[in-house]
Amino acid sequence: MWRPLPARLMVSVGIVAGLGVACLGSLFLFAYWLPQPPVILLRLSRLVRWENSLRNLHEVTHYYARDLKLIGSVVSISFLTQGAGLASFVLFGMALKVQVPLIGYMIMVPLGLMVTAIPVTPAGLGVGHVAFLALFRMVGTPQGANLFTLYSVSCVLINLSGACLYLSSRIPAFFPETAKAAQFDKE
Repeated sequence: MWRPLPARLMVSVGIVAGLGVACLGSLFLFAYWLPQPPVILLRLSRLVRWENSLRNLHEVTHYYARDLKLIGSVVSISFLTQGAGLASFVLFGMALKVQVPLIGYMIMVPLGLMVTAIPVTPAGLGVGHVAFLALFRMVGTPQGANLFTLYSVSCVLINLSGACLYLSSRIPAFFPETAKAAQFDKE
């Protein structure tokens, strides 16, 4: 039986997501309009000896932020891939007869995937399963770990198909140096 998401979880996720969008938006505008980093940031970066890194980062970010077509393409591809991942969780949930509304997936899946990035165990083994189990138990279903297992297996199978295509391809190398090195190894 499905239980509604805890209000504290929804509010805290909304606040964090809003702050993240606001920070990214302000960084984008900052890089778009200012050709040089502000003096105050340069002074602060000198204290930790990151001045050159900050200048290089700002220069590259300023260059890319000016290309709005590229930014639009990158954001579109990001939404497409994140949406496909979310859709796979929803479809796996339907297959397992998990009764969770779409908003539940939209909150719990990104949280669970962020937790899997925390290096707690070697190679992150089991972290995603525990995270998804705990998150989906909050809404009344014990299928969280199974959802993550299906997602992980599907990712492995999709990536293996690309590896098989790569290993079986007879296409010459894209870079001339690599092609020359490959021919040198044959001789």
